[in-house]
Amino acid sequence: MTPLLRGALLASGPLNLMGAALFAPPLVALRAAFGVPEAPAFYQWTLALWVCAFGVAYAHAGWRGRADASLLALGAFGKLVFVALMTLMAWRGEVPVTTALASTPDLLLAIVFGHAWWRPATTPAGPPRA
Repeated sequence: MTPLLRGALLASGPLNLMGAALFAPPLVALRAAFGVPEAPAFYQWTLALWVCAFGVAYAHAGWRGRADASLLALGAFGKLVFVALMTLMAWRGEVPVTTALASTPDLLLAIVFGHAWWRPATTPAGPPRA
């Protein structure tokens, strides 16, 4: 694992935990401050808990120094989808542009995860590893 990937995974843990807090139903004022629209509590809890679970998985992988290719692929996809949705919603006027710009760290992390998934490190002995 490269130092860049390890740093990205370790940074993703706290970033995702902040995102989970942002989507948790009780924190209406936090969502309002960031311009995130409201949704039914079931969907907010589902999103918050999945974001939290991935944050724990990222932090654990970074701490261990080993990331499974599946985690990297899903992470890159999920973060890229989040950025795309925020950008589209800003373009449509559904969220402030500043809210979409706040997803920039997710875009950078998606690039790092995607690159690590697409071009896995190789050991001197041979086969690719994640």
